[in-house]
Amino acid sequence: MTLSIPSIRKYAHEVADQLLKMDRHIEVDGDLYPIEKTSRAGLRNVKIDEYVFMEQNPEKDSRYAKMAREGHEIIWIFQDWEYVGRIIDGDVAIFTDKINKDKDKDKEKDKE
Repeated sequence: MTLSIPSIRKYAHEVADQLLKMDRHIEVDGDLYPIEKTSRAGLRNVKIDEYVFMEQNPEKDSRYAKMAREGHEIIWIFQDWEYVGRIIDGDVAIFTDKINKDKDKDKEKDKE
């Protein structure tokens, strides 16, 4: 299932409210989604449909990592492991030009 942009925004707000505060799972629209941790850095993340919401790694050398170290809550939104959005302290930015771009290319190839 592919979520619409408004659905991604809604889910992003709900994920942002819970991912960095909960231990085992988050609840979105009455459904429970397990919080997992990456094997290397132990970063919290949750998968909802085809999207992965993952906390910023504060150990990286980037301005977002610095912000995370300073106490800002930063979560990245991935689709097929490409980032398509971010949440900073509850403010959601969706990069609409990146969402489903590979799927659109596949559809064009199918038409050829």
